[in-house]
Formats: sequence, structure tokens, C-alpha cells
Amino acid sequence: MSQVLSFHTADELHAAAGGFVAAIVDAFAELGDDVNIALTGGSDGLATSLEFLRLVSAKELPVQVHLWWSDERYVALDDSERNDGRIVSLIENLGIGQRIVCHRAPAPGQDASIEEAAVRYAQELQDVLFACAVIGVGPDGHIASLFPRLWNKADNRSAYAVTDSPKPPAERITWSFEQIADAANLLVVASGAQKAEALSRAFSGDMELPITSIVELEATSVWVDDLAGAQFKEVSEGQS
Repeated sequence: MSQVLSFHTADELHAAAGGFVAAIVDAFAELGDDVNIALTGGSDGLATSLEFLRLVSAKELPVQVHLWWSDERYVALDDSERNDGRIVSLIENLGIGQRIVCHRAPAPGQDASIEEAAVRYAQELQDVLFACAVIGVGPDGHIASLFPRLWNKADNRSAYAVTDSPKPPAERITWSFEQIADAANLLVVASGAQKAEALSRAFSGDMELPITSIVELEATSVWVDDLAGAQFKEVSEGQS
């Protein structure tokens, strides 16, 4: 079962989680190989990513850091609904694209169909080893674009097309559970009272929720604020 770390506020949570990802980058960079990090969308994913990027961009690492997104809305690259938009823009504005490389999921118009786009993205993921995957969780217990009753844990594709997402937009490209779970470190970040029930169900073993299969892995650490962790009976507190 995963470790749980609790912080009083969402700001404290995001700062600590972002710092943890930055520390993982430092540790893997010492090995001399480029470092691959999987990011995600949502308010918690974005806030953690921005803090992580702030810390990493200030360093002169001896390797490149490669950023990937485990789920993306199938919209134009300049659409404000993209999960990767703010991070890509910040990297461009800072002029650090040579050190921190973004691998953006395909957008409409680049392939004949969303299915072909997902196949191409899956091919790009082959043989990539991820030091860490940042994972958000929805109030319904979904992760990436893997939704309750609409996901297949046994799907062994790296990435695939979603055309019936219960959250708009309907078309998305998501990593499979297997691809996400293969990262060396899995960092679940959740803030707010609306996440509390899903997390409580996950730690109670409700296998209908995709998040449950993540929190059961030893590589996972779950980072919550007081509101998101309110329904836990036992929480190992890691105050910042």
C-alpha cells in the first residue's frame, strides 16, 4: 500500500510535491542519462508541474529533462483546453527549450484520425523509462482519461484514443494504466474536499475506481491537503 503525506493547504501540498519531483530529477540526472517525467492536467497536476518547473529551470543540469503528458485533450495545439499549454508556453518564454524538452501529444490535423494519432503517440513512448509520473485524481476516481466503468486495466497499449469521455471534450488521448504504472515513482496529488470520497473509496479497495489500482502500488505516494484527506482513518502526516 502506498504512503500518504498530508499538508494543511493546497499551496503547501503543491510546493512540497513539486519539490519532490525536482529532487527525483536531481537524483536521476546524477546517473548521467536524460530524465523523463510524466505530467498530467487538472488543477493539482498543473500547480505541481509549475512548482517543479520553477525549481528545475533554475538549475544547470548535466542532462536534458523530457516532459510528457499522460492524458491530453484532442484539440488544437494552441487551444486553451490543452493540458500542456501553460507549461509549454512557460518553457518557451524562459528560453529553456534546449534543457527541458516537451513531447506534446498529437492534435487534430496531424494524422488521419484520432486513432492513428494515438498509435503514433504510443510508438513514441516505446522504450522510454520514466523516473516519475505525476497523477491527478478526479472526484469520480478517474486518473488520466481512464474513467470508472470505461477503462480496461489489462489494456497493454501504451496510449490509445478515447472518444466518449464523460468529461468534455469527448475526444482525448490517454496512457493506459500499465504505461502510467510503469514509472519508477508514482506521485498522486489531490486537494480539496471534492476528492475526499474518491480517495477514501480507493483506500477501502474499491476496484471500480482507476485510482484504487494506483494507490495499491508500492511505487506510489499519495499527497493530500487536509480537505482531500479528511475521510482517511489513518494518515501518515508529512508536514512541510
